[in-house]
Formats: sequence, structure tokens, C-alpha cells
Amino acid sequence: MCDVPPDQPDNSNNTALLYSAMGGHSDLVEFLVERNCNTSQLNCEGVSLSLLACQSGELALVHKLESLNLFSPDSKDLYRSGIMYYSSMNNNVELFKYLLNRYQLSIDIKDRAHRIPLHSASWCASSSVVEYI
Repeated sequence: MCDVPPDQPDNSNNTALLYSAMGGHSDLVEFLVERNCNTSQLNCEGVSLSLLACQSGELALVHKLESLNLFSPDSKDLYRSGIMYYSSMNNNVELFKYLLNRYQLSIDIKDRAHRIPLHSASWCASSSVVEYI
């Protein structure tokens, strides 16, 4: 890599690794992890690599993080929203079902504001997830 520090955060405390996860880019995530980027970085809302992988809707990225022992099913942001909440935002019912079954999570888990995954799926127009729930 050039002289640009890869862990340099922006004003929201997002780094190149977090942006790669947001975009669902498992190849870039793996590249940055191999170069020892900070995998425990949280953005200004306390959102982790695991939560951003779920928000991206890319099951392959979740699998990649699992294979690297970097996926945390217990990850929560500052609002106590977890992986079910974040995975409900992207209309990927396959990812939502996978996480629900793999980690034996509650489909109506509540965050600090008592929002459940159905609320975020509805807000984000994730019709497949809404229909599944």
C-alpha cells in the first residue's frame, strides 16, 4: 500500500475496511484484513465490521468473516441494534434466514428503542424479509 494509513478514519470514524464491508466487497475486506487493518474499529454509531457486513446483504462477506474468525453474532451498535436488525435492511431474505438459523436468534429481538427487525425491513422496503417475517 502507499503511504496512506489504511486505518485512517473519516469524520464518521469509518475506515477503508468498514467502507469495504458496507459495500459488501469480500475481496477488499480480505485484502485489508491481510494487511493488518484494525478489525475492531467502530464508527461513530458503534457499528462494527460484522454489522456492516450484514447491512450490505452479502452472504459471501458474512461467510468470509466467519472463516477469518472475525464475525461476531453478538455485535450491537450504540442503539443495541444487532445483526438481525442490520440484515433486515437489504432485502436479502437468504442472509436473514441464514443468520436466524445459524445463530438461533429471536426474530423479534428489540433494540433500545424497542424496534424489531420487521420495523427496519419495513422502513427499508425489504419486501422479501417483511414477507418472511
